[in-house]
Amino acid sequence: MTVSVAGSFVPDYLVLVFFASCGVFQMAAACNGLHGLLFFKGRRTAFIFGLALWVAAFAWFFLSEPRNQPDTTLGLTGNQQFGFFFVGSGAGLTFTLLISSLRNLSLGKDQIQPGLDALRQSNYLRALHGTLRPWVALLRGRSFTGPKPRIGGQARRQETED
Repeated sequence: MTVSVAGSFVPDYLVLVFFASCGVFQMAAACNGLHGLLFFKGRRTAFIFGLALWVAAFAWFFLSEPRNQPDTTLGLTGNQQFGFFFVGSGAGLTFTLLISSLRNLSLGKDQIQPGLDALRQSNYLRALHGTLRPWVALLRGRSFTGPKPRIGGQARRQETED
């Protein structure tokens, strides 16, 4: 009778990827000055926290049990590993975006720059709202910057009257 390690290996692998990706996101945000993604106010503190999280995740995963198993016996195949990595890192990204937005509620009340630079001075949810707002207005048929432009002959008549 063989006992499958994949039963305990999968949740452990998901935990590894989740915490390691959260750590990497914190380190990348700290290095690039994206204050809207940081869990802590100081860039140095956030970088050290991210590095500690990354190292702790790998240390726990590889030192807690023997993990060097070929996929032909008890390990994960490449396709399974990709799928679980995708789920774990996606969960880590979602967690990072939500927690950093809640911790940095005061950021971004002023004018927000477009693109990733918005995260230098705003949190993610506020930047997302600012990015989607013109598109929602366009879909509703309103102009975001001013009144709805006139179409066809109405615009020409106004120009000749002025």
